[in-house]
Amino acid sequence: MNIIEFKNELSRINFGPHNFAIDRYFDPKKSTNMVKVSGFKNFRWSLDELERTGAFNSIINALKGTTLLTIEDDTFSLPEEVYSVSVPYLNDLNNSYKAFVEFLEHNFPEPEGESIRIKLPETEDFDELEKTANLLKHALSTPLKLPEINGSLRIIRGEPGSVWLLVGIGGLIAMKLIAELCWAAAVVRKKKLEGDFLAQQVRELEMNVDQKEVVFEAQKVYINKLIESEGEALLTKMDLPEGHIKSITHAIICLEEIFKKGGEVHPSLTTSESVANLFPSNSNFHILESHIKQLGDRTNSESNI
Repeated sequence: MNIIEFKNELSRINFGPHNFAIDRYFDPKKSTNMVKVSGFKNFRWSLDELERTGAFNSIINALKGTTLLTIEDDTFSLPEEVYSVSVPYLNDLNNSYKAFVEFLEHNFPEPEGESIRIKLPETEDFDELEKTANLLKHALSTPLKLPEINGSLRIIRGEPGSVWLLVGIGGLIAMKLIAELCWAAAVVRKKKLEGDFLAQQVRELEMNVDQKEVVFEAQKVYINKLIESEGEALLTKMDLPEGHIKSITHAIICLEEIFKKGGEVHPSLTTSESVANLFPSNSNFHILESHIKQLGDRTNSESNI
């Protein structure tokens, strides 16, 4: 996960001593001071979730070595002197957690307005980085400048953890356009991967070279027609003039190339669920459905009304 996802995960866990309650009392039968602990299962859940993030593991391991963490009940009592052994670790973990969350909140605030997160492909030199930047320029900047979209592009910051960029794009319509472009590019990537598999099968068949080339050329023609069709479907869905088809199809081609190299485009973590769902899932390219089919289904249903 990147730093923003990590920050939000820590906030979700909401770790702290407030996750359980204690009540001190004197037990006359044992002649000792006791501590009654309540709601401890909630605390244990937050501790397990915190451990899964990989943060503060040295403190967590030390805390788990105390008697307090060997008890699985939600409510229980134990001697004050036994409970007190765990207190320094509880305080240390709580203070470290609070300080880290405050640091992340201060240094990595959520962006204002619509924005996307871009994971850049792994790059070994500046020439490759320049090529990626040029692909992003044509994939994002050009379509966002269409007068009907009136979007903008501003790199807000780079994010540590991987080569991620947080990019403001200037408006909800612009956000939806980027989502549609990503979806179309993902569909093209899926079909190209299927074509690569087909090509491998054809190479292994006992066919002469000319016959194989016919198949390979047919696949190229199919991909080009698919890009054109995806672009036309996007124009229809976004209600854009046909004159923008060249810019849109070029953007799809550039985004598909970025996906091919391992790059990713996601909505920011503050994006509403309805808009975030317009973006394709990078882990589910193989089950994506083209918007061409969706538009056809919608047109057919409307004609039947």
